[in-house]
Amino acid sequence: MNLTAFDFVLYGVSLLLLLFINAMLVVCEISMVKVRYSLLDDEEMERLRQSRRVARLLDRGGQIAQVLRFGVLVTTVGLGLVLVPTIFFLIGSIEWFSTQPGKTLLVFFTFVLTVSLTSIFGFLVPRGIALAYPRDSLRFSSWFILGFITLVTPWSRILRRIAGLILQPFQLKLREDFNVLDYEVQIRALGEEDISLSPRIRNLLRNALRIRDLEVSDVLLPRNQVKYMDITLPVDENLAMARESGHTRFPLCEEDLDHCLGLIHIKDIFRRKGQVSDLMRIRRNILSFDEADPLEKAMETMLQQKFHMAVVKDEFGGTLGLITLEGILEVLVGDIQDEFDITEAAMVRPMGKEAFHVDGLTPLHDLEEALEINVGDTEAATFGGWITDELGRMPDAGESFTLDEPPLAVTILEVDEKRILSATVRVRSDDEDEE
Repeated sequence: MNLTAFDFVLYGVSLLLLLFINAMLVVCEISMVKVRYSLLDDEEMERLRQSRRVARLLDRGGQIAQVLRFGVLVTTVGLGLVLVPTIFFLIGSIEWFSTQPGKTLLVFFTFVLTVSLTSIFGFLVPRGIALAYPRDSLRFSSWFILGFITLVTPWSRILRRIAGLILQPFQLKLREDFNVLDYEVQIRALGEEDISLSPRIRNLLRNALRIRDLEVSDVLLPRNQVKYMDITLPVDENLAMARESGHTRFPLCEEDLDHCLGLIHIKDIFRRKGQVSDLMRIRRNILSFDEADPLEKAMETMLQQKFHMAVVKDEFGGTLGLITLEGILEVLVGDIQDEFDITEAAMVRPMGKEAFHVDGLTPLHDLEEALEINVGDTEAATFGGWITDELGRMPDAGESFTLDEPPLAVTILEVDEKRILSATVRVRSDDEDEE
């Protein structure tokens, strides 16, 4: 390849420009993660968001993630295209490199040099700067990244549309790109390499971050499992039900849960030594949420207003069930039990021949521990919710099917209108997988 001195200078400038672009993309990625999850207080975050460019980046994390991944791919390919003629210009005139072994070695050397330059100047150095000065790095890179988004986004959308059309005949959907604010990245940003986080703490952090994607319906206690007091029944019957159930809070209703009037706390009855003639006189207010309300918002409201229980309504105003503050906290830390809780039957019970009877409300971490499997990344918190997500529908009672990852054979035993009640589950062997 014959290049002039001007061509060599042009390729050199292009090389530096591509390295700069790659470095800016990495600086933005790492600084966004570090800033958003380094536990800045509200005042510090507000000062940082005074820059409109920075505020736009923090508010558009999903779109930024797509552009960053696409931009790094483009610059990496561009570096290879620029380095090939540059290296040929420098050493291609040597006679030995005109032979077939020399050309092969030259290509290999170009590949190694591209990876090395990109790793050092396009990733490691910018990453170190972003981790040391995340706020300054984010301010500095924001002007470039927003301009880069404007130029690259149309191209990226066209390519994603084409990829979606290619996957459509296979009934596959194009999932979102790697997110710079992915849960694992957030956990690493909180911990960094010099801090060893136990599996339990990592799981707690992961659950705390995932709660933003959950809705009230994900922790719903279905109405067929709700114990409530009925003002149309004698007070003695209601108190007998309360003693038998062992709960401390009950919705106060008129005939059914669709007509909820308030909340009865068993403590208010004890204060009157059980001498209560009218439940309406001791009722408390009760919160109400829609099933699609964000779980994080519901938790904040219940904590602020000091409510431990709330009614969940559907779009027509009917009651779907209840949520409790304890149920929300169990999404974060797992089952919460104290010495007064009645020991319940195991939710995952062996049935012989490596099969298990699994309750639909079994937390996924309990299922993973009992069956020694890993269900992977999912937004579901229970076995029933996970199966419904995997199938994309509510299965029928008696229906049997298999899952590939993890390799399970599942038979649905009981279902109701809203959820899976129970199923049998068996881990498939390697021989079955081959068949």
